[in-house]
Amino acid sequence: MSILTNFLKLLKPEPNDFIDVVKHISENYDKLDENAKTNNDTLANLKSNKLDKGTYLGKASDLKTEIDTKLDKGTYPGNASDLNDEISKIASKTVLGRMIVGKGMTADSTGKVSVVSKNDGITVNDNDIQLNTVDNLINTSITKPLSANQGVILDKQDKGVLGGYNGIFPLTVASKNGIYLLPATNKFYVCVENYSGSSLTAPNANFEELSVFQNRNKLENLGSFIPNYAAAISISSGYIATTNGWIRVASAGSKRNITVVNVNGVQACRFAVSDGYMPTSTMMIPIGIGQVVTASGQGSLYFIPIK
Repeated sequence: MSILTNFLKLLKPEPNDFIDVVKHISENYDKLDENAKTNNDTLANLKSNKLDKGTYLGKASDLKTEIDTKLDKGTYPGNASDLNDEISKIASKTVLGRMIVGKGMTADSTGKVSVVSKNDGITVNDNDIQLNTVDNLINTSITKPLSANQGVILDKQDKGVLGGYNGIFPLTVASKNGIYLLPATNKFYVCVENYSGSSLTAPNANFEELSVFQNRNKLENLGSFIPNYAAAISISSGYIATTNGWIRVASAGSKRNITVVNVNGVQACRFAVSDGYMPTSTMMIPIGIGQVVTASGQGSLYFIPIK
């Protein structure tokens, strides 16, 4: 029984088979001829349709290697020829593209962009940027900002309440000499009399504005520095002071009037009228216990002792 060849499938008779001219010879020849024609057509096509290397300067045999190493457009949905246009786009809030490193930023050799901190006022962490505030009044840094909490403290001190204040209106209880803030006007008030009662939204007669209170105290204290004087007494040259006080010298108004007053031998004042009339003038000279007053001329002397 005849068998078929593996590739061209030609009918191949067994040794004991009878040769069939049509099947074993004619049909096999037809298959061989058809296969030869196919191979010839393939060779002709390869010759006429070979790859043109264009302007490529290397060998045509190296083109595959060159192509394999070219940029892969990946998942870019457009044409590879449009990739340059995409890469050239400038980034914006809505467009992904190239970015120019601006002020306060830097970029390393890998293209990583980072924020630049000039001093210790700002710390740039991996995940955030931190402002280094100072929450005290003893730090001497000239680059770190002061916290808002310290601003509140300074505000209180700036208003003249160095020790803080005792409360805020409205209030129901207030202690004498305590200081209380009225937020509506941002003014401070001193409690001049203890208060306990209904809620006060504003100061009543028990309170006095801090600035007025301070000024009144200054005026009241001023009186304690003004000495209490006794009545003036008339004295003459050679007087020895028995207490602290003042010498009042009254010049005469006549012509050629010269009055000289000395204290412990040292001239303290001198009035001189060389010609014409001069109205009476007065001069005060301080004097202490035991000091001696001498005088010459027509002027009058008075001693005003301090009580």
